[in-house]
Amino acid sequence: MAELRIPGDGSDGVTISIPERDHRDARSEGWLDAEVWVKLGAWSGRYSAQFHEDDFSPFAEKLGELHTTLKGDATLTSLDGYLDLTLTGDGLGHVSVVGELWDQPRVASHLVVSYNTDQTALPPLQASLASLAAYLNRTR
Repeated sequence: MAELRIPGDGSDGVTISIPERDHRDARSEGWLDAEVWVKLGAWSGRYSAQFHEDDFSPFAEKLGELHTTLKGDATLTSLDGYLDLTLTGDGLGHVSVVGELWDQPRVASHLVVSYNTDQTALPPLQASLASLAAYLNRTR
């Protein structure tokens, strides 16, 4: 299993868990089944989603720039529309996270989220993205 956690304060944040997949399933064509967990203050929940392997690379690139400059945006968007999260740095080490989580691709119930973190959350997030990339390379 691979996990990508976009942390907030303490145990808060959004986590994407991608379970082991069957390497023989040629039908997947890069699609990944996932569980999205959200815990923000008093609110918590989970839902099933799909991501494409290509959803993570642009986010990783922009996250690297954000970590270097502490300014700008890094957006994680699922191709199918299950999740959109943007991390924005203010140049002083504060990072805001805003976005939407959809239980069906942009047509059903959704949760609008907004929370704060800081620059210390970026290295662990980059490490989890690197682990996810290694996992995806192993399962190809």
